[in-house]
Amino acid sequence: MSSNPINGAPSGFFEDWDKNRAELTPALELLHASGSGITQLYKSRAGGRNRLYKVLSPDKRGILLYESILRKEFEIGFSLTHPGICAYYAFTQLPGLGNAIELEWIEGCTLRQWMKQKPGRKQREAVLDQLLDALSYMHHKQVIHRDLKPENIMITYQGHHVKIIDFGFSDSDSHIINKGAAGTRAYCAPELLEGKGADERSDIWSVGVLMEELTPHLSRIARRCKVIAPEGRYESVSRLQKALALRRWLWVIPWLLLLLLAAALALYFRTYGDNAIDALVREAEEAISSTISLSE
Repeated sequence: MSSNPINGAPSGFFEDWDKNRAELTPALELLHASGSGITQLYKSRAGGRNRLYKVLSPDKRGILLYESILRKEFEIGFSLTHPGICAYYAFTQLPGLGNAIELEWIEGCTLRQWMKQKPGRKQREAVLDQLLDALSYMHHKQVIHRDLKPENIMITYQGHHVKIIDFGFSDSDSHIINKGAAGTRAYCAPELLEGKGADERSDIWSVGVLMEELTPHLSRIARRCKVIAPEGRYESVSRLQKALALRRWLWVIPWLLLLLLAAALALYFRTYGDNAIDALVREAEEAISSTISLSE
């Protein structure tokens, strides 16, 4: 009997459901084979909807280590429910392909492809905000992604919404396998490259690299994300979000002061009319005289 994807309990329902669905599933289209050679991605259309299936490469199928890694990815992905994270639907079997993860099909492109379209500053900041919101949720669920990079962030064609994908290198408190060095070197925190333990700050390092590419005007905050020693970085995504919010307010303050000054001048001229300039000069002279008297 197959296992329930929530708690691992045996369930004949899932067995029958998988069997029936396999009979109805149309031919699968191979889309991609991972650079590591561990997994392959297939596209299928079932029940009137597109689906994505992730399976092990032929030479990895049936090997306990790789089967466990695939199962771990499903369990982590299935535990996350957020609009900014790709949905993991089921752990099933496909004829001739073995165990498979059924995933949400995302109509969109990778962040790297999206950046080539030269989106505006507001659009890029909106994407950063969505990414941080999804990452904050993930961390609250005790999940570390460990491989955040432009290829693992999708942007939907409709609305330009963020979808974090690929939890193949991810880790959580409840899992004990696949905790060694992982990730993509250009976006990987130093402690991960050294095979040390990972926490939220490891993902924050990756965010810093992404920010340098996505929002270069926020380079000072990005540098704080990339301090070599983890304790020097932002301790959480929420602290990073507060830093971004403060910076945006500091940018607005000069404009608010200019507006207040303009309003004050308008009121002053309305009060004194044609004599407004003379009144300003008189008040300035009185202020100077008072200052001189006090100094004497």
